[in-house]
Amino acid sequence: MTSAKDVAEERGASDARRKLAIALLRHIRTIPADKAFYDAGQCCRQANDLSMAFVFLNRYLDISEAMEEGGDSSTSLDNSDFLESGLPTDFPLPDKQFLPDKDREKVRDYVLELSMNDKVNQSLNVAELDAICKESDTVRDALMRGGRAGSGSELYTILRDTVAQISG
Repeated sequence: MTSAKDVAEERGASDARRKLAIALLRHIRTIPADKAFYDAGQCCRQANDLSMAFVFLNRYLDISEAMEEGGDSSTSLDNSDFLESGLPTDFPLPDKQFLPDKDREKVRDYVLELSMNDKVNQSLNVAELDAICKESDTVRDALMRGGRAGSGSELYTILRDTVAQISG
């Protein structure tokens, strides 16, 4: 899915890229959690989904702070916003920061700016997250079976083409 996210970006398919970045959050036990939350937040920001951008970038900052404090797992984080999300709440923290200090400061400033915006909901939209993950699973399953379910969706086309590139 990481490669598919890159293909979506190349094609200017911002909604598909956002969905893939969000779906990748389910894999933070095997991919760096800080980068995954940062990417999901930035994709939401670019799609003007400021509420989800706030939640994911704020989570990125929480992970970054835990790393600075020498933590090695997510057990020190406040997971209350993510308990009903289906996203892992127990995952390893990366060994080193994904972004340099000055870029992390920019993220902090942006999250602070969003926190003062009355139009930004500062909680995770679990229904939207669930819908995105279900769509991702449906497309993945269709591709694995060689079927065409979801063949009209942009997400299906991007994943199909990515699999073809990798396989070919």
